[in-house]
Parts: sequence; C-alpha cells; structure tokens
Amino acid sequence: GCFSFFTFAKAGFGVSILCLLGLIILGRIPSLRDLLGGVLAGAFTAGMAFVITTGGNYAPDVKAPIALDKVSIRGFAWSHGVKVASAHPILGAGLGTYSRSSRAFFIDPELAQSYTVNSHCQHLTAWAEGGLIGVGVWLFLMALIGSAIQKSWRVPGRESDDGFRAKRIGMTFGLVGAFLLSFVHDFLFHPSVAALFWMTVGLAGYLALNHH
Repeated sequence: GCFSFFTFAKAGFGVSILCLLGLIILGRIPSLRDLLGGVLAGAFTAGMAFVITTGGNYAPDVKAPIALDKVSIRGFAWSHGVKVASAHPILGAGLGTYSRSSRAFFIDPELAQSYTVNSHCQHLTAWAEGGLIGVGVWLFLMALIGSAIQKSWRVPGRESDDGFRAKRIGMTFGLVGAFLLSFVHDFLFHPSVAALFWMTVGLAGYLALNHH
C-alpha cells in the first residue's frame, strides 16, 4: 500500500507529510476529532473551487499548456473536463467514456492522445461522466467515507486497543492522502491505487461500525 501511494505521484511525498502532521494532531488533541468532517468538507469545497475556476478561465483556443508549471498543465486538462461536463450537464457523457468524449474539445489532435485519458481530477471526471446525477451519487459516497473516518476517531473505549488504533491510522492516512491527491489526479484510473483505495474504504466502514 505504501509503495503504491508513494510511487503514484510526485505530490505523494508532500501529501504524506500533511497526513502525518494531521494524524499527530488528531492523536494528541482529541477535541479536534469532532472537526475532522468539517475540515474535509472545507478542503473539498476549496479544492473544487480552484479546479473549476482554473479550468473555466483557461484560454479556450490554446493548443498546448501556456507554461510548463504544474498549475498550467493541470489547468489545461481541467478546462477540457469542464467543457465535457458543460456539454452533458444532466446525465453526463457516460461512465468510462471521458477519453472518447473529450477529444472533440481539443484543437490539437496530437494533444488529444495524451490529455484525454482523464481530467486529472477524480471529482471532475465523475461530474463529466455522470452529470449532475452521477456527481450527486459520487458526493454522497465521499460523504459516507468522510463520516466513516470521523466515526472511527470517535469510537469510545478503543484508545487502549493498539490494533484498532494502528488500523485507524493506516486507514486515515490512505484515504485522506488519496483525497488530497484526487484534485490533481484520477486515482481510480490506476488499478493498483484503485484497489488500495477501495480496500481502505472497506476498512473505514469496518472501523466506524466496530463500536463493541
């Protein structure tokens, strides 16, 4: 799991540092655990606002990323994700069809091959492929996962259980890490990372429900 996470993206190291700092804070200040869900919701709102604003404001007639920095490259990909979502607002382009659906919005055919694989934002891809209905289901699933993470940190009487605490730390690290990376990558596009993600989601549900 750690190997998949660290080799998935260059941003993985920075995300790991943020996750570890957050885990230290949650472990040492129990009162902050009630705020975990709100922090994740706030991070999601801010992250998606940045993605949509950056993609929506990208020059519509540009043939290639206007700069080589990561934001410009991601903005180029996000702009086409926003276009696909706008063209299919209710039902979306269809699950698994982003690569084919986005090609029509690229001016340079050569770029279509490398930039239409996904939108480089997991939530934007869900919106483009599923429309308002699909993204609604996706957001509900994200809310369930966030709720499970928070509940696992509020389970009474388990602080003395080292096994439970170790699983909780690993689960939180994996899911929050994938969540942070999801704004700049489609982690479900990679089978090994997707398998790790869904396995950890199952662990989150188990820990959240394991009250006794």
